[in-house]
Amino acid sequence: MYKWYAIQSSVSSKDAFMAELKKGGYNPKSGDLKEVLIFEFKKDNLDIDEKEDSLLEGYVLIRVNDKKLVEIVKLIKSRRVGEFFNVNQKGLPPSIPDSQVKAFRKKVLLKKSRISVGQAVRVTEGILGGFSGKVLRKKALMAQIAVQLPNRVVKRWVAIPHLSTSSRDNP
Repeated sequence: MYKWYAIQSSVSSKDAFMAELKKGGYNPKSGDLKEVLIFEFKKDNLDIDEKEDSLLEGYVLIRVNDKKLVEIVKLIKSRRVGEFFNVNQKGLPPSIPDSQVKAFRKKVLLKKSRISVGQAVRVTEGILGGFSGKVLRKKALMAQIAVQLPNRVVKRWVAIPHLSTSSRDNP
């Protein structure tokens, strides 16, 4: 089973991170390290608060095979490419839930898309998928935006037929 772990690192790219691990003897074809995520933010062209910006800066998220976690932790420490936090008595870090990594990815997608208040957008997922509206507000940290939709769209989804049992249904 693969789980996510966070490392604080000064490595600036996935290629540099993997190059350091290869120097330490890691074979990328082994499949023990399934994914490496490094978030890079350029503050000059994003409409996001700097406090939110720094949340993921300097961190590398890795998805590792549980059976090989000890080896990967030792390799990362020996190559000095990063440091794990909150390690337990065995020197192993806690895993990060998939849902949290998904939220981090959404945060980055929101930032990269440069969505701004007042902008016309189209809802792509969920029960309102396909409808267009204007952005009222956004919360990039939580990967949420509020979209104003025309009244006719809202009525369409709220108007659910009333269900009742009649005497014919109950003999």
